[in-house]
Amino acid sequence: MPEGVKMRLLELRGLPVSALIDFVHRHGGILGPAHPCGEKYLSFTNTKKFYKSPEIIKRFDFIEAFNACEPEESNREAMKLTMKYKKPGIGGSDAHKLDCVSLAYTELPERITCETELISLIRRKAPIGVGGTIYGKTTKDKIGKVNKLLVYSFCMGGALLFLIRTFPGFRAALTGVCGILGAGGILCLFLSRICRRRRQEDSVCRATLIRGDKRAAVNALIDSGNSLTEPFSGSPVSVVEEDVFRKLWGDSVQGCRVIPYHSIGKRRGILMGYLLPELRLEVDGLEKTFRKVYIAVSKEAIASDSAEAEAVKMIINPRLLEEAGKGKQPKRQNERTYDSESSDTGKNAV
Repeated sequence: MPEGVKMRLLELRGLPVSALIDFVHRHGGILGPAHPCGEKYLSFTNTKKFYKSPEIIKRFDFIEAFNACEPEESNREAMKLTMKYKKPGIGGSDAHKLDCVSLAYTELPERITCETELISLIRRKAPIGVGGTIYGKTTKDKIGKVNKLLVYSFCMGGALLFLIRTFPGFRAALTGVCGILGAGGILCLFLSRICRRRRQEDSVCRATLIRGDKRAAVNALIDSGNSLTEPFSGSPVSVVEEDVFRKLWGDSVQGCRVIPYHSIGKRRGILMGYLLPELRLEVDGLEKTFRKVYIAVSKEAIASDSAEAEAVKMIINPRLLEEAGKGKQPKRQNERTYDSESSDTGKNAV
């Protein structure tokens, strides 16, 4: 917050993140998630809010890209977030003990003398360097895998307490051996499903786009932030860069349709969409084939110009994989039944 601005509201816990972002920005401040890819249920990307509205991360001003008390994998995923959403990365020691102080650093490109200057620097998205040394003596590191047992036990205890308060008549059954084992099994299934979904989303896979005798193989990002749908069929839409599209369609625009979209950075817009005859994805070593998939063409580069993200030319809508996993039969998305192009024009045209 700017110097001299102190708000008691910011000391409250449990404030909805959307309301917090609005409040901080309204009073001239900046904010970002700490260790966003850290411990389950304690980090932003592992929250219910992020699962439902992943694009809310675009409203943050920065992301903590290095945390000295988090493992390398957590920091690596946090750095990917800064690249994906083009946000400044910040380093933090997360010093709960004296030994942790100064283990992480944030290197600013210019001298900062007050909070307002720092806020201005972050908003300009000036190049910032982060790094440091991992502190390997946290309680989580010392107890190892037992830490997961403590987290799951905490969650199961909360779930049981909720059920007991909601259904007081079943208190004896829920606190018995069968009740505890049953609640634990249900919780385990629920958490395993979330873990599988998280592993699948926001991961890079190999995609092969096929149209007739033409093919284009690219790296694709399965992005939970992509919720595009074709307006008439409601089918999921994936996004490709224009140069990939031209390899398959050339200068033709046959079969073009409008795909409307809206985002936080730009409220509304339109992308040109096409029906791709066949799409093959190599996910977790398995090849999956999809027929008649909608794609939208982006005239802008999908990824930032970095060594890791440069090869990503396509963004996959995760609904495509979810519907395939549920065994849904694909719709005949190009079939027209109630318009003037139907074969039964005289009978069905409206």
